[in-house]
Amino acid sequence: MSTLLKAHSCNPLVQPEAISIRTYLQAQFERQDGLLGFDSGLLTDADDTAKTILSLNLLGFPASPKQMLEEFETADHFRTYKYEKHASFSAKCNVLDALLHCNNPEDYLEQIIKASWFLCRQFNLGNIRDKWNLSEGYSKMLLSQAFIKLLQRWDSGQLKELPLELISEQIPIVLFQIGMETLQMQQLDGSWSFNGTFREITAYAVLTLKTLSSVPWLAHFHTQIEKAIRRGSAYLVLNYDQWGNDECIWVAKVTYALPFLARAYNIAALSAGPPCSWGPKVKALVAISVDRVKEMAGFFSSLPMFRKDEAWMLEGDLVLGSMYHPRLLRMGSSVFAQDEKADNRYLEYIPFTWIAMNRKNHRPLSNTTLWETMMVSLLVYQLDEYMEIVFREHRDPRIMEQVRQIVRLLCGFDTKGDGNVKRTSDHQLNYFDCSSIPRMEEIDGSSSDGASPSLALEQATATLRGFTSYILQHSAVVKSPDHIRRELHGELARCMLAHIDHEENSLHFAAQRAKQPLSNDGEPKIVPYKPIEGTYYSWVQTISANDTQSPVIFLLFLCLAAGDGQPFFVGARQHYLASALSRHLASLCRLYNDYGSTARDLEEGNLNSLNFPEFHETGHARKNPSNENGVHYGIDDEKAMKADLFFIAEYEPSSRSHITFLPNEGGIAGSQSLWTRHYRRPAIRVINDDYELRSQEGIMRKSVHN
Repeated sequence: MSTLLKAHSCNPLVQPEAISIRTYLQAQFERQDGLLGFDSGLLTDADDTAKTILSLNLLGFPASPKQMLEEFETADHFRTYKYEKHASFSAKCNVLDALLHCNNPEDYLEQIIKASWFLCRQFNLGNIRDKWNLSEGYSKMLLSQAFIKLLQRWDSGQLKELPLELISEQIPIVLFQIGMETLQMQQLDGSWSFNGTFREITAYAVLTLKTLSSVPWLAHFHTQIEKAIRRGSAYLVLNYDQWGNDECIWVAKVTYALPFLARAYNIAALSAGPPCSWGPKVKALVAISVDRVKEMAGFFSSLPMFRKDEAWMLEGDLVLGSMYHPRLLRMGSSVFAQDEKADNRYLEYIPFTWIAMNRKNHRPLSNTTLWETMMVSLLVYQLDEYMEIVFREHRDPRIMEQVRQIVRLLCGFDTKGDGNVKRTSDHQLNYFDCSSIPRMEEIDGSSSDGASPSLALEQATATLRGFTSYILQHSAVVKSPDHIRRELHGELARCMLAHIDHEENSLHFAAQRAKQPLSNDGEPKIVPYKPIEGTYYSWVQTISANDTQSPVIFLLFLCLAAGDGQPFFVGARQHYLASALSRHLASLCRLYNDYGSTARDLEEGNLNSLNFPEFHETGHARKNPSNENGVHYGIDDEKAMKADLFFIAEYEPSSRSHITFLPNEGGIAGSQSLWTRHYRRPAIRVINDDYELRSQEGIMRKSVHN
C-alpha cells in the first residue's frame, strides 16, 4: 500500500477504496496498541508496524511510532523482532521512513540519526542484502526513498540538528553510489536482473532512479537516468503478459514469490511519481566542477585501461571520488600538518583510481575497504612530501641516523604482546610523548654537548608515530595473524628507511651533479650517477621500490580485504606468489614513475633511473651507424635511454602473469570456492589494476609533457 501511495501524486482520500483501507489499518493499529505483525494477532514486528505507520500517515492519519520505538529500539539500531539475532536491512529502512513521514519528525531526531548512521555503516560495509529479499536492488530502493525523505525534511528547515558529516558526506555518497550502480547494471533489453528474476527487479531499479532523478549532484547524469527509466518502463510494458508469473525472490525457509506485491511494484514503477524540488541547502551540499570532471575524464579515457569505458562512467567515478575529498583532507591533516597553499592535486587521483578499479572488477571491495585504501594512499603521498621537507631542511647525516632509529623503534614488533593495541583516535594522532627520542650519544657515542633532541626531531617523531600508528594499529591489522602483522611491521620499517636511503642517494647525486657542466645549449643534461654500492637492478628492487611504499599498501590491502582475523592468502604457494607480486608491483611503480617524470626530475635535479651508469655505458654502441635503425645516438641521448627504461618496465609485467591463478594456488581443498571466485580473485585484481593504472599514468605524463 505504501509503495502505491508514494508513487501517485493525487490525493488518495478522494478514492473510496483508500478510505476503506485507512479505516481497516487504523482499527488494527489501535486494537493492537500500535504494534502489528504479519497478520492480526500474530507475533508483532518492527517491519510490519513501520509499514503500517507509514501507510496511515500517507493516508492522513497521524499514527504514532511511540510503541514501536519502545518495543524494538536498541543501543545502535532497531530489531525486527524482540529476540532477533540477525538484523534486517529493509526493516531499518522502513522504520526510518516511517519516522520521517510522521507529522513531527523532530520528536524522533535521536532515533532518525541512529537509524541513518546504522544504514550508512551497513551500506559502506557492503551488508545490504536483506534477510527477506534476495536482491540488493530491493534494499537500495528502500534506502534511497528513506534518505530522500530525510533530505526533504532537512531542506525544509526541520531536523536542523542532524550531524554535518551524515548530511553532507555520508548520505550524498550513498545516494550517488546507488544511482550510478543502478545505471551501470541495466541490461541491453532495458531490464535489471538477479538470479533469473527480471520484472520485479526492474521495477525496483526504475523506482530507485525515479526517486533519485532530482538529486542535485546527479544532475550531470540526468540524460542517462531518464534514458534508463524509459527503457526500464518499456521493458515492464512489453512484458505485461508475464506479470502474473511467479518470480521467487522472497525468502523464508525457502524462496517464494509474492505476485500481488510484484504487481504493486510494477504499477508503481510505471507511475509518474510526485514532483520533487530542492532548496538552496540541499543544492549546496555537494560542489561539483563539471568542467574539471570532463577534463579529467578525457585524460583517463586516453589510457588503454579506460578506452572502452563510456565517458559518463568515468565521470561518475570522478564525481564519486571528489565527494571523498573533504573527508580525506580532514583526516589526512590529523597525521601530517597541511600547507594551506598546497594544491593537493593528488586528492583528485587517489579516490578515482580505487573507485574505478573496483567498478571495473564488479565491486568486490566495500566502501569501508575503499576508504581505508584511499586513506593509506593519501598518507603515503604525504609521507613522501614530509620526508623530503625534513631532509631538505636538515641534511646532517647524524639527523638522518636519528630518524632511522626513530623509525626502527616505531615499527618494532612486540613478539610478547597479544596484538590487541587500542588504535589512536583519528583526531588525536598528532599528540604523542616524545621523551623516548634517541640522542646522538645514544646512537653512536658522539657528543652533542648534552643538548636535548631538537624541536624538529620531536615534531618528526610525533608525525611519524601518527603515520605508523594509523597503519600498525588499524583494526584490520590488529586482528590479523601474527605472521601477517610481523611482515607488515617489517615492511613498513623497510619502506620508511628506504625514504632516508633515497634522500642520502639524492644528496650524493646532488654533489656529483654540481661538478658536471650543463649541456651545450645551456639546458640541464642527464648526469651519470655513481652509486656508493650496488647496481641499478639492486636499487630498483630495494631502495627505490620500497621508497614507493607499495609493499606496505599491498599488505594493508590484504588485511582490509580479508575476513576478520583471517589471512587473505593461505599456504606456501599463495604467500610466495603474493610476495613476488608485491615486489614486482613496487618496482613497476618506480620504473614508470621515473619514465613519466624524467623532465621534472631533470629540471629539479632529482635522482632518476636514467642517471644510473647502466643507461650511459651503451652510448658507444648507439653511435655505431650499423645499427638496424641506422640512427646515430649520443651517449646522453634521452630518447635512447628512455627506450631502455621502457623496455625494462615492460619486462616487469611479464612476471605478473600468475595474477590470474594466484588465488587458486593454495594446494588445499576448497580453493575453487565461491568466495575465491567472486571475491578473492576480483579483489586482488583491483590492486593489480590500480598499479597498472599508475603505470599508464606515468607514460601519459611523459606524452603530455612532450
